[in-house]
Amino acid sequence: MHGLTLSLLEGVLLYVLRREEREVQARAIYILRYTIRKEFKDIRNNSDVGRALWKHINELRANPDTWPVPGQPKTAGKKRKRASGRNDDDDDDGEFRPQPVRSMGKPVKTRKSRTG
Repeated sequence: MHGLTLSLLEGVLLYVLRREEREVQARAIYILRYTIRKEFKDIRNNSDVGRALWKHINELRANPDTWPVPGQPKTAGKKRKRASGRNDDDDDDGEFRPQPVRSMGKPVKTRKSRTG
């Protein structure tokens, strides 16, 4: 497993899915990359990463169309409400204006004051 790279296994995945449409192949490669990067911090090809890649390739071979595209919501959820304390009347230009910092923590003491 030492010499295999992610791009080589992407080629294996394309071969496995050679009869599928290009969109299905592209989605399968995206899913493979996304899931491996989610599972492993370091994706250099060690034995754990290699086993996971082959597991995902076999799963994608079984059903390439049924995998959801990562990052897309599965169902339409509720929309978030805007913060209620915000005044949008004077923010018509759409420009970002940062809010002032209220607290930065305790002030840093640099010198002791001497008495006496």
